[in-house]
Amino acid sequence: KLSKDELWDFIGSGKAGEMDRKDFDALFAAMDLDRSGSVDFLEFCAFMGKCHDEYRTARIDRGSIVARSTRRLSVADTTARRLSMGLTSLPQPGSVIRPPPPPPLPATTTT
Repeated sequence: KLSKDELWDFIGSGKAGEMDRKDFDALFAAMDLDRSGSVDFLEFCAFMGKCHDEYRTARIDRGSIVARSTRRLSVADTTARRLSMGLTSLPQPGSVIRPPPPPPLPATTTT
């Protein structure tokens, strides 16, 4: 078993990165499932298992976040191109952007 003070001594030493006491207290509360003031091996393993599951979910979600942000950038780029071409209406989903037709040529007079 690890007491809260023993774990804080290790975490507070900076050997595992930096963490302030408030964050450590929250971390320890999440690990100490039976509220005994110490963390035994099973509590530690349960906590680490949960962290692994959350990490795995975040890693999978990251791929979908990248895909969504790519689509958003594509829409933003399309809108910027339309505005730069003088088009003010928003594109419909799946529409093809074409530049506006050129202005008519000035009328020529023959003498």
